[in-house]
Amino acid sequence: MLFLAPLVLTVLALLSTALNPKNQSQDYLGYFLGYLPLSVLPFLAGQSIKWQQPWTKLLFRWASIAFFIWGGIVASQFIWGWSLRNPSGGVDFRPFGFYSHPLTLAYVSLLLWPIQLARLAQDLRLTSSWLGLVGLLVILITTQSRACQAVALLITTVFLFLKLKGRGRIISFFALTAFVLGIALTSNPVSDRFALLLNPENPDRFSDYPDDRVAFWHAHWEMIKERPVLGHGIHLNHRYRIPYYESIGLEDFVRQYEAHNQLIQITANAGVFGLFLFLCWIYCLLKLSREIDPEYRLGWVLCILGFVLAGLVQNAYSDGEVRHTLTVLLCISMVALKKQVKKANYEPATILTPPDLVKPSADEKLAARSRENFPA
Repeated sequence: MLFLAPLVLTVLALLSTALNPKNQSQDYLGYFLGYLPLSVLPFLAGQSIKWQQPWTKLLFRWASIAFFIWGGIVASQFIWGWSLRNPSGGVDFRPFGFYSHPLTLAYVSLLLWPIQLARLAQDLRLTSSWLGLVGLLVILITTQSRACQAVALLITTVFLFLKLKGRGRIISFFALTAFVLGIALTSNPVSDRFALLLNPENPDRFSDYPDDRVAFWHAHWEMIKERPVLGHGIHLNHRYRIPYYESIGLEDFVRQYEAHNQLIQITANAGVFGLFLFLCWIYCLLKLSREIDPEYRLGWVLCILGFVLAGLVQNAYSDGEVRHTLTVLLCISMVALKKQVKKANYEPATILTPPDLVKPSADEKLAARSRENFPA
């Protein structure tokens, strides 16, 4: 189910496209190939790659260094406003980090955040782990995604509460509280963005809804009611969405966007059957944590929960970079799982062997005769 659910979901979305006369998209092959790695690559990795124990430390060390460098690049973009299209800078914008959109960068860093927390918890003396955490923190702050920042804070709180005990839990709680209060009580990009969200005169809101995302959800709910079983298919572009925004009185709405909720978007694309497959896949991802190394089990669970929670306000599953990052993490998990399964298959065989089926050695025979001849 872990490999088949996303594959069947992709095929179902293509079938919905073919059965919907209003959907004129013909990009069947491109869509299929875009989602295929999520099913195929983790399966192949778990079947073929022979993982060596030293590779784990090496992988995390280099990944942490890459996160730190990545965070430095994003920080420089945030300060000077440069990009590949505008190397000279001078433009005030949210950093892309070489991705297609700042929110994409934020959601990718959110997926990596709990894994990096789990790595740091193994040994607080590792400089590389601290550097990686700082790099991801810089990305989460500068990309200014309020949803990712809130979910990252929740993940950190849960991780510290479950991972630490006694004095360590108390110290970390006060440190985290001081950090949050320091941001909330001062003027900075994070607190200013959250204050803007609560402002009734929010200039980023272009509808009468409490938040424009609610308007997105309402329009897509109209889509779902029209085709609830199989959905409308793939690539529901702006032209396709216009009638549904008009039906709720938003014909002049400048943000006639996608659903910005992966559950609603999947239901609009592939119907309730597609939503059921997606939820089954999420369940399988969480269930996989039972077989993962206990040191990283909590990090994996929080990674998946973060993906689900943040996806309530964004189309994370439809975002190629987010989906491919999750594919890479799943590949690594399957490789580690393969090693543990092999270990579990071979070790109990020795323990559970019936004693009467084991042939005694020559020394054991001699010891038995000695006990018979000299009981004392």
